[in-house]
Amino acid sequence: MNEQQHSRGQGNALASAFALILIGGIFLLRNLDLLPMDSNWWALLLLVPLFFLGTRIRELRARHGGGFPPEARGALTGFLSIALVMVIFLFDLDWGDVWPLFIILVGVSFLFGASTGKNETAGPPPGGPVS
Repeated sequence: MNEQQHSRGQGNALASAFALILIGGIFLLRNLDLLPMDSNWWALLLLVPLFFLGTRIRELRARHGGGFPPEARGALTGFLSIALVMVIFLFDLDWGDVWPLFIILVGVSFLFGASTGKNETAGPPPGGPVS
């Protein structure tokens, strides 16, 4: 196993540990009646993929010197989508009222795609240099 795979494995282990600790703590608070939750408590299980996506985003940004490479932008869009769905379920929001948030999310993802700040292509354009 190379160093990159080892680092990724450690990141996944940390993400799993933090997700389990957070979910366990939330369930403990719920059982002690310190955190009221209704029937949508299961939406907290979406924290697990959120921690994995967050770890992946952090890893990709670190590998690219803090920038947002295309892979990190895609992971961020997935992260925000899952987080939005989790919040809608946890707070029992009406999908008919909040659906425009998904349009806004698509716009934000396009914004991240358009504002890289760096030229990500290397070399001349596909058709060759323009004379």
